[in-house]
Amino acid sequence: MEENNTPSLTLSKTKEDDNALECNKLEENSQSNNDDLERKHFHRVLNAFKNYKRWALGQLQGALEGVARLPPRHRALLGGHRAHLEALQGAVGHNQHVLDALVRDAQHLFHEAPPGTVGPPSEEREEGEAEKVEGVLRQLFREWSLEGEAERDASFAPILQEIQRRFPQVEGRAGVRVLVPGAGLGRLPYEIARLGYSCQGNEFSLFMLFTSNFVLNKCRAVGGHHVFPWVLPLHNRSRPCHALLPAPFPDVDPSALPPGPAFSMAAGSFLEIYNDQPGAWECVATCFFVDTASNVAEYVDVVWHVLAPGGTWVNLGPLLYHGAKALALSWEELREIIAHKGFTFLREEVGVCTPYAQDPRSMMVHAYRSVFFSCTKPAPKAE
Repeated sequence: MEENNTPSLTLSKTKEDDNALECNKLEENSQSNNDDLERKHFHRVLNAFKNYKRWALGQLQGALEGVARLPPRHRALLGGHRAHLEALQGAVGHNQHVLDALVRDAQHLFHEAPPGTVGPPSEEREEGEAEKVEGVLRQLFREWSLEGEAERDASFAPILQEIQRRFPQVEGRAGVRVLVPGAGLGRLPYEIARLGYSCQGNEFSLFMLFTSNFVLNKCRAVGGHHVFPWVLPLHNRSRPCHALLPAPFPDVDPSALPPGPAFSMAAGSFLEIYNDQPGAWECVATCFFVDTASNVAEYVDVVWHVLAPGGTWVNLGPLLYHGAKALALSWEELREIIAHKGFTFLREEVGVCTPYAQDPRSMMVHAYRSVFFSCTKPAPKAE
């Protein structure tokens, strides 16, 4: 494997996106307010990783105290349960060890960590940030563990197959540029690059960026690390041991790419980074992304803008939408906007079953009935 195939992480400046990083330092006097917001957010995310153990042990301590309050005759029946909770405490400690390694590198991810501190989070904020760290552990299972392959097959395989259907050539694939907004931990763009296409993933969440940097740039040994993604919550389990099943990662060497295609990750807001790249990409692939917009029509505009004439947009995902103020359109309404923009639909399927970061042994099954489509930006007709 040649060293120049190692994935790179490029940074792009955003305005006031609380989930994005700056890359280019502008004049200090014009950037002080934004820099302060970014610095505080940077450290909030770092602290969320560092405080995972304290938060998770607090959850388990509540369960242990609940056992202690039981009548003696009931406690006598649950000796194994207490031992199980103590084993979960050990798994939390291991998870924190992995997160510490991740954060140790993240602090220097963007040249150097910006100085500054933030005050202690409110209880509500701490709960939300801890849940995001839990989400990171489950995302590692989904994207970079062997057992997560079933989820990847449901979400990524239709996209990969459609890209190959639209760009079937073997020779010259590196000249086909594919953009993946909302790339998460980078597995989908990695798989696209592994097929020989040049690919850039784009992500704005620091929780995802810190973790993808660790996996893509620091992990080489297959199964060299593992986490326990199902320690919490405690409900919907058929057997106690299921909570202690590890998820080794990565299941492949992230540097194992063919020579030729470029592979990178860009940090920042999709709407802002790519506004100055008209016609720069032959394909845009979105997976569980379009519903992250506050105004999904803006995403349609930018996808159209960055696609080269004749280029293809491939999408799979639900329409969950995030935030009370988001423009929550149905698929029928969104489809009309896409068509009105000028796209020509090539394939369309509604009701594709797609689980997302689910414990495969949980007694509760949650899956989306996603929409899959591909459409093209027509090339100008020859006169």
